[in-house]
Amino acid sequence: MLLGLTTTYCDVARALLPDDAVGYEAVEVPSAKPNLNILIRGFDDLGRVSAEWTDLTPFVWINGRKYIISAPDGYKLPQIRGQSPSSGVVVGRVTSLAADESLGAAHGMDGPFLLGLTPWAFSTVATDANDFGAAAGYSTFPTAPILWRPGEDGINLGGLPGGTGKGSAYALNAFNEVVGESTDGDFEPQPFLWTESGGMIDLTVSHPNVIGGYANDINDFTEVVGKVREYGLNKDQAFFWRDGDMILLPDNCGKIGGQRPNAINNRGVIVGRGPNVECTETSAAVWWETEQPGEFRKIDLRDPTLDVRNTDPGFEFYEAKAVNNGNQIVAGKEDPTGFDYREYILTPFHHTMSDLVPGRAGERNRLSIGSLEPGTEVYLIWGSGEGAQTFDAVLGSGAGNPPIDCLGGPLLIQNVRGILGPYFPDLNGNVHLEFFIPPSASNRTARLQAVVPATCRVSHVVTVEIE
Repeated sequence: MLLGLTTTYCDVARALLPDDAVGYEAVEVPSAKPNLNILIRGFDDLGRVSAEWTDLTPFVWINGRKYIISAPDGYKLPQIRGQSPSSGVVVGRVTSLAADESLGAAHGMDGPFLLGLTPWAFSTVATDANDFGAAAGYSTFPTAPILWRPGEDGINLGGLPGGTGKGSAYALNAFNEVVGESTDGDFEPQPFLWTESGGMIDLTVSHPNVIGGYANDINDFTEVVGKVREYGLNKDQAFFWRDGDMILLPDNCGKIGGQRPNAINNRGVIVGRGPNVECTETSAAVWWETEQPGEFRKIDLRDPTLDVRNTDPGFEFYEAKAVNNGNQIVAGKEDPTGFDYREYILTPFHHTMSDLVPGRAGERNRLSIGSLEPGTEVYLIWGSGEGAQTFDAVLGSGAGNPPIDCLGGPLLIQNVRGILGPYFPDLNGNVHLEFFIPPSASNRTARLQAVVPATCRVSHVVTVEIE
């Protein structure tokens, strides 16, 4: 058996995180193209990232591999703008080789396809999709928000009452509720929510001190996020909207502006940009609602008390771009020049591991796992490669695999070599293990991660060069 682990023991959370996580384990989405950065466009519940290189070549990153996205016959490579939560569909637009016209398009499990026609508009782009075949987007002439239902032509959602009728749709949820921006009678863009029963709704009505803005995302509980400006401040402020009420999210810096929420998941975790801890510049921000309804906490991913592992220390977080329903976050870091970037998937971890003692082959070694609930089962997954993939990619078949029913799941090991367990924690929530590491394991690299199947929560990953 090859098993050897060393890491620094962390038994308490150093910064309060959503869902009581202890910290984040990072896996880079590598560019693999010299001198080209990545533009993140979407992120789903199975950990799949849709993106473009800065030369606009589109791809999907799945289980550590990149797949180029194709276009329908007669069209150029698509530009990606959004992704469904779990059905594997990415959306955007394609441009005809014969005419300079762009059309809303999608790429699903069966390949590329065009969305429904919009005979009333010229040039369309899809910005988001749900798991039931619908998509949202907009046209550029006339400028109007669009909803594509499965098998139907795109429909113009119209504009806010008294407005110009111009606008754009940026996101939709499982119930075809759409959000975006619509221009009012004063030619100011305003955040809107469109529903089948209520039509266009101005989200600023409950907060008369704001002017201008847009809604950027919506979850399946009709919770909306976006940004607005307050009268007299002229600074971007992040908002959360639910049941007719708009709440301005905290920036912890006296409303200095610079806030932009990008996404909200079904657990109510919001990610985007906001002031850093020192209130000197913008950084990657995460907000979530406390147990007190309407009250939100905010953290800065640059916070030195936050345990974020396995990122390049020469780069700093500047924006959190997407969050899935497992609370995994895609966030970007930049170097001091602002010209070189890194993109990371941040997986929250809830369980901790001790150092391996003595950490040598040919001897018995001890290892502890902490922060567990007494009575729960825990497994150890070990392998040799670095990278993210889903549990079902390695546990879906094969004799002896345990029943870890975590669809998608934040498994951060490639080349999985074995699954050990189950183990059961003591009354203090700890598991103490002892292993013999054979001499043949000397000078090899091992990576290990603990998972609790009942909750699909994981530990951080530990990596060691076995002596």
